[in-house]
Amino acid sequence: MKKTSMLVPSLLGGVLLGLLSSIPYISAINMFCCFWVLAGGFVAAFLYQKDGGTLKNGNGALVGFFAGLWGVVVSSVVTTLLWTVIGKKMQAQVYNQMMEMGNDIPPESLAMMENVFNNPAMMFGISLIAYLIINSIFATLGGLLGTAFLKGNEPQEPTGTSQNTEKISDEDHV
Repeated sequence: MKKTSMLVPSLLGGVLLGLLSSIPYISAINMFCCFWVLAGGFVAAFLYQKDGGTLKNGNGALVGFFAGLWGVVVSSVVTTLLWTVIGKKMQAQVYNQMMEMGNDIPPESLAMMENVFNNPAMMFGISLIAYLIINSIFATLGGLLGTAFLKGNEPQEPTGTSQNTEKISDEDHV
């Protein structure tokens, strides 16, 4: 029996969820129960089954979890790259929105906000931690959903048969 690897299905599911979770405007769909993260785990379970893997004994959850981990890396890299390109514009928008709300912003808070926006390593670390928590939970749930929806499509093993049964011929009954 061929042992199916989880590497490629989890990597593809992770890249999918990582890209779609970090691209502006498209990532807004994640507001609906982390949709892209769930979808990445689901896709990983689907691809694992399509590769010949069986979605039982937690394999769907495990391949979804691994997709979430791959998604952490992809999301953190893409988010950091985007922030280095559009960070100044985003910083100005956040600052303007805070000023429009009429809040007096303490200078310490403004300094901290500038440090985060202007430091790619800090942005990478913050996004890495945030994505690690979110992706590990919701991609695992996506893998479980994939298991629930796709398990009926797997070939079923006959139940109640023993491997030690002997063939009984008609002559034995006479």
